Amino acid sequence: MGAILNYMTMPPILIKNVNIIPMPGPRILYGYDVTIEGARIKQILPSRKQEGKKFAGRVINGTGKFLIPGLFDMHVHLYSRTFLPLFLQYGITAIRETGNYKKEIFSLRDKVNSGKLLGPRMYICGPILEGDPPFWKGFRIVRNKKEGRAAVRELQRQEVDFIKVYGTLKPKVYEAVLEEAHKRNLKVTGHLPESINVMKAIKMGQDGFEHMSSMCRHVSKIVSVNANLKSYPGWRKFVDVKIDKRKLEKLGSLLEQNNISLCPTLVVDRKMSQLADYPKLKQSKEARLLPKYYREIKWNPNHLKSSTNINGRPPLYWENFCLYYEKTRHILPFLWKRSNILAGSDTPNPFVIPGVSLLEELELLVDSGLKPYQTLEAATYNAALSLGVLPNLGTIEEGKIANLVLLEKNPLKNISNIRSIKGVILNGTYLSRKNLKKKKG
Repeated sequence: MGAILNYMTMPPILIKNVNIIPMPGPRILYGYDVTIEGARIKQILPSRKQEGKKFAGRVINGTGKFLIPGLFDMHVHLYSRTFLPLFLQYGITAIRETGNYKKEIFSLRDKVNSGKLLGPRMYICGPILEGDPPFWKGFRIVRNKKEGRAAVRELQRQEVDFIKVYGTLKPKVYEAVLEEAHKRNLKVTGHLPESINVMKAIKMGQDGFEHMSSMCRHVSKIVSVNANLKSYPGWRKFVDVKIDKRKLEKLGSLLEQNNISLCPTLVVDRKMSQLADYPKLKQSKEARLLPKYYREIKWNPNHLKSSTNINGRPPLYWENFCLYYEKTRHILPFLWKRSNILAGSDTPNPFVIPGVSLLEELELLVDSGLKPYQTLEAATYNAALSLGVLPNLGTIEEGKIANLVLLEKNPLKNISNIRSIKGVILNGTYLSRKNLKKKKG
């Protein structure tokens, strides 16, 4: 895959008479001209004030179209550079890489962020910090407080953007990791040790949570559980639950007081619940964007059930995922009012396709009760705020980096219109959807 064209040599761009959704909120600026010079937005003015003026550069007709900030996928595992053009094809101009066992992730980050390789800007944590025994193979095992602190220091030297923790950490090690990370101005996100509930974790200083499990484990009452799964780690996911509104209210207050981020990753739960339809899934247009290895082998349910990589999860695991998913996602409108909701896909879990799965996540967030503008905030403004890059990204304003998506239809009217991508602007370079589809990893 070729390098990004040097934005210093690119001619200026004028997007003429476009409707801007600047973010945050549901506001639309109708009929504006957006001028881009170099990698940044130079000027935003009503189109009527620019009539008759000549422009020495590329002019893109924005009449009837909608311009939004470039999207962030806030939960990605980038195990192959093949994925990079797929993110751009679906309007994703930045990703938060939430745990990678490959050392190459650091050099890949450097190549992409320097413009030597075409792809979305990468924010990374390096390897997940795990306890012993670990849940996954290949990540960084820290057995005691000394090792935990040393791991944080080493990752800071490698210029990570945040730290990711997992539920296998011992409580004292977890506490040491939080302290060391905050001492070095690094945020911590991830999962929870089994013995620590979400309320305690917030008070201890965890800045963000991945998936819905930690929230729902705290606010749900167990009604029934499949007896065949009681001995399986994480069996709470497979129960019939009832939400405790009193606990939910207390959790909401604490989330708000501490400015906590939550990345629900609803789409991965949905895909896991659909694995019984494997023959149909593997023939989908989106699945066929990836190498055959993923469709035929890695994501084959027979391979998944036998893989030690997922701890031998039984067939019943997949069949019960939908129950957990449906029982938990409808608390999101409440959590939206109290926390910083982020949009992330957890690609490349089975059939969570890089790129398009984030658009599916936005649709699921709306289906769970959020408004379209709120889901767009989750993938733009909230994401940039969480990563500390709001001065440069996440909204459409003069002076900000020109990472933008041009849509044919209004996503605030129907969130599925987020799929009507005409083109993507990355660091001031216009990439048509047609050309993006030709890019290979």
